[in-house]
Amino acid sequence: MTRMAAVKDSIAPSRTEVGVILRLLVLVMDWSV
Repeated sequence: MTRMAAVKDSIAPSRTEVGVILRLLVLVMDWSV
């Protein structure tokens, strides 16, 4: 997943906890790679 795609997904539910979870998942994915 590219950062742009992750940002788009995180922007949609940014108001809910889901946004935070998605951001954390993105960070983990970047670190694992």
